[in-house]
Amino acid sequence: MDKHTIAPIQSKDREVFMDVLRGFAILGILIANLTVGGLGWGPNRVESSPFLLPELDKQLNFLYAMFIEGKFYSIFSLLFGWGIALQIQRGLDKGSDALPTIRRRLFFMLLLGFGHILIWPGDIVLFYAMLGFLLLPLRRFSDRADYGCSVDLLTNSIICCKNAVGHGERACQFPTFNRGKCI
Repeated sequence: MDKHTIAPIQSKDREVFMDVLRGFAILGILIANLTVGGLGWGPNRVESSPFLLPELDKQLNFLYAMFIEGKFYSIFSLLFGWGIALQIQRGLDKGSDALPTIRRRLFFMLLLGFGHILIWPGDIVLFYAMLGFLLLPLRRFSDRADYGCSVDLLTNSIICCKNAVGHGERACQFPTFNRGKCI
């Protein structure tokens, strides 16, 4: 095989920690999505009864958002960026350009996301693909510019979450699409 060819990585060269962390994040996302699937529990459940404990529900919903939604999606997002950076670095180490392969994968994710959003309103694959295309040019920015972009994005995310809390919306939630409307 030519040294300039991009090929799947051999098992011995895989980042085991990254694979384990990805599996952990996917398990957490599965747990988070169980509440959306209508299993009758979680923050989407609405019921009233004199035997329910609304204060405890509020606390548990906060813990759910903090430790399930807030952490596992963040870990998975970090791994997405790390994976792209690793592909670019391995391409550079081999003396080849990994960008055509990354763009092809992002395009496939985009198509998959468009199809998936039709059956699952909380699809994130489409969002990752769009962000992947937007973030590819950032690899050429200086470290200082990348740091500034990340601080700006994080600050804006915190402001958006803070503003959402007082308006009856769930805080820090990815936008979901319902019949073409972002909610």
